[in-house]
Amino acid sequence: MARLPGHWAADVQQHNAIAARFERTARVWTPSSDRPSLAAFHRLEDAVLTGPDGLRLYLLGHRTSRILVCPLIPDDLHEDLTNRMSAPPSVAVPAEAARAAWRITDRLIPHYLAVTAQARRPSPARTAPTAPRPLPRMTAASPRDAGRTLR
Repeated sequence: MARLPGHWAADVQQHNAIAARFERTARVWTPSSDRPSLAAFHRLEDAVLTGPDGLRLYLLGHRTSRILVCPLIPDDLHEDLTNRMSAPPSVAVPAEAARAAWRITDRLIPHYLAVTAQARRPSPARTAPTAPRPLPRMTAASPRDAGRTLR
């Protein structure tokens, strides 16, 4: 955590059953149909890292000496945005702290920040409607057009 940019705090939990992990995976930034598969991993220990600007990362053992790092939907955003926006990538990182921090900082956080900023911007549908543009003023026809008829 000390190697990640900004200040990050960890919440590590040991679950007594796979079902207990569903609450922790409910806000993983993936399509909602993929979330139950994350909760079904056999290792029952996981962690949530909370960083600057409400960014949170979900970590769980992936393979021998590998950790899967998934971005979580920030609390100020609704879960339905996963249906209309591409998720930032999840990455499998080595268990070695320096290499893991580099991969998270280089591969995951820039995308996570960009997509989160885009999701926090008001969409055109949610902004106040703008006044309609005035119609162009009709002017008298020039003398050359006086004898023409419309077809």
